[in-house]
Amino acid sequence: MARLAHNWREREPLREAYRTAALEIEREHELRRLLTVGEEVLETETFRVLDELWQEAIRSAVTQDGGNFGEKAARLEQIAKARRGLFWAKTEERFGKFWEALYLSAQLHQGSGEALIELEGIGGLEDLISRYTAENGWWRLDLWALELAAFEDALAASDAIRFLHPALRIYAEFLDRVNRTFARAVDREGWQPTQLDFWRRVRAERGRTAVFLADALRYDLAQYLKQLLAAEASVEIKPILTMVPSITELGMAALISDPKGLVLTVEEDRLAVRAGEESICGAVERRTYLDRRLGQTGKVVLLENLEREELERVQTLVILCREVDEYGTFVADLHPGGLLEMVRRIARGVRYVMEKGFERVYIAADHGFLFVPTVAHLNSVPAPQARICKRRFAIGGTSKGCINKRASEIGLEGSTVFSFPVGLSIFAMPGERGAFLHGGLSLQECVVAELKGRCVSPARKVLVEMILPERLTSRVALIEVRAVVSSLFDKPRRVQAIIGERKSFPVELGPEKTKEQLRLRWLDDFSEPPRRVTVRLQDADTGEILEERTAEVEIVV
Repeated sequence: MARLAHNWREREPLREAYRTAALEIEREHELRRLLTVGEEVLETETFRVLDELWQEAIRSAVTQDGGNFGEKAARLEQIAKARRGLFWAKTEERFGKFWEALYLSAQLHQGSGEALIELEGIGGLEDLISRYTAENGWWRLDLWALELAAFEDALAASDAIRFLHPALRIYAEFLDRVNRTFARAVDREGWQPTQLDFWRRVRAERGRTAVFLADALRYDLAQYLKQLLAAEASVEIKPILTMVPSITELGMAALISDPKGLVLTVEEDRLAVRAGEESICGAVERRTYLDRRLGQTGKVVLLENLEREELERVQTLVILCREVDEYGTFVADLHPGGLLEMVRRIARGVRYVMEKGFERVYIAADHGFLFVPTVAHLNSVPAPQARICKRRFAIGGTSKGCINKRASEIGLEGSTVFSFPVGLSIFAMPGERGAFLHGGLSLQECVVAELKGRCVSPARKVLVEMILPERLTSRVALIEVRAVVSSLFDKPRRVQAIIGERKSFPVELGPEKTKEQLRLRWLDDFSEPPRRVTVRLQDADTGEILEERTAEVEIVV
């Protein structure tokens, strides 16, 4: 008996190892099965663990380096599209961000691959611009890449490498290929900017008109803005070809001046832009120029000050949106999420001026930009001996292997020589290159948009305020929200509360229903309560934060 017991004790670890291996094999089969199930299982949302199982399943299907992501992209898009709209994605930010990022990445990977194939049959400038600006054009790849990059820091590093980087790499390949084709087309056909016609169209309007001049509102961001305004305004969008180099000093000057008389020169190794004899190169000079042109019935304001300005007697209002000088370089803290937030602020400004009685709204950009993902490779070419040399352009010098053009060949006056690197190339210069570049020859830098909007829904949404208790004494927060109704014609507004990564279900308030209670389980049963939390009230449709307050926490653990 002792010998039998000894044998049993020796064999038990082996039996346990076999059981563990069998369970792992069974789990692997279950994870693989998940990737092939039908829609009824795909949209099951009862338990949080289902989202975790789905995530584990797709991690097992895609290699750690993302090498087979392209093969799986279509199925991953299908899974992410279904899961991103379900309960746990809406209520827990970690699930919502994961599924949204995966959905964008799958779209971007497939779209970039299709664009690379399509590009093989396109070489002319007109065809390139048409394909870029079409309703479902290549601009969508730019928007997906920006939105995807905004999620990069929210995902685990291993998930970013596996699921995001493959799409960003093929997008970078598309950027390089399409813009080499674009630069060669400009070299053959020349460049005729259309920015100089903008102000003439504005001046032809009658009635109250608001004009938003936005720095770096790229074509895809303009399309995003149109989507945000769809409920309040009828918006037309059309391409504008920028001045080149595609920089703030030149682009903003072109938007506010007449078609003839704009001159770019280099004076003492600095760029100078003049309208006739008047310098309009800097932000202060441009504002002075506009003030004089608009006269007593016009006004120039900054977007951040718009809602504090008196506008009752203004006929033509110009709103400057984050205008930057020094060759249009972006501010240091700019990031993909910041650009998307900039567009949402412009949308809010447009709604505000429509509520104030402006009949027409114009929106135009000075230039676009290249967003270069961190995984992309930039080619460096020797910088020419030039009077001004930046990453994406040089004035007064030429460089081998670049596009070298005289001013008269790119829509400017004079014989000054300009040089532009091609594709994802930059002039070799000291310092960090950054993720955002402009000034060069690319669809993203040189093709922007003009939007013209008319108000179709003059009623404004109701204002909503939250009544927050001084202390949160439960892991379930009960937050009262009330609508402030100014008119029976006010539109309803859907709102939700946010604490940390948790969101409540939205409720709708309006003239007929002015009070509601939001219920949000913001802290798990065994989690340590913090001393205080930030509670935000959000417009569930636009993402706008309506109110933000801090509450003390007093929970007996």
